[in-house]
Amino acid sequence: MDALDFLRNDHERIRFLFQSVSPSAPGVPLKIDAATFKSRCTELHAHFEAHIKAEEEVIYPFFGKFDECQTLITQCYDEHRQARTVMEQLQNNPIPGDAQIRLIEKARSLFDHHIRSEEDELFVQVRKIVARKEMEDLGRLVEDSFKKHLENMRREFGKKAA
Repeated sequence: MDALDFLRNDHERIRFLFQSVSPSAPGVPLKIDAATFKSRCTELHAHFEAHIKAEEEVIYPFFGKFDECQTLITQCYDEHRQARTVMEQLQNNPIPGDAQIRLIEKARSLFDHHIRSEEDELFVQVRKIVARKEMEDLGRLVEDSFKKHLENMRREFGKKAA
């Protein structure tokens, strides 16, 4: 799988994780208990952080070599910073309630904007300038990086929860 396909698939996994901690509609209470909510928030945060770390470790440095991508890469780093701040706030108080739902919706909105920027702008630009074989090699690297970071994040967040 090439790097962009891996990232698109992971974007979908993160969307699913957001749905697992979100009410079915605005104003509708969550139908999960506090322990389940906390566990799902922890998994969302771990997965989200692993995704960001893999992008920043593998994808952005590689794409950043191309002048056409510089502005978009800078924007992506800024979006990561904003989303991390919100995710950390949620992780620090993962008890279901209105404040946490607002944080989830804010993080989800930031994430949705970020993936639109990546998929609609950065990925389109990269497809024009990077060979298929190179994208497949990069895909293996980003997947390995993601798996490593996800394992580390789960371990780190598991210790904090204990």
